[in-house]
Amino acid sequence: MGEAVGFLRECKADLRFIQHSSLSKPHLRKSGVASRAYKEEETVSELLQKFTMINDTVTYQDVPSRQDLQRIIPNGRGVLQLKQYQLPSPRFGPTREEEQSACYARSGAYY
Repeated sequence: MGEAVGFLRECKADLRFIQHSSLSKPHLRKSGVASRAYKEEETVSELLQKFTMINDTVTYQDVPSRQDLQRIIPNGRGVLQLKQYQLPSPRFGPTREEEQSACYARSGAYY
């Protein structure tokens, strides 16, 4: 819960920065970036208020700093590396070993 409060605080600060920076630039003012950031900031503020209340009354966890939160976020390198797909094991039916041995009723009893 403490980490959630920390992430919400940072999100609110970032949305406020986006809102103020888009208002200062005339080409972004018309695009609605500031109004969208304002709506998102309202939602984040409501969540922050609820999560802070829960953290202060129930969980009592420390709220980490921005640097600690940055260490939690993965760097994204795992997305760039290719991973070979492996078939999942079947939940029912024959497995690969059973398919090769052909174990079924009346196997080998051909007329």
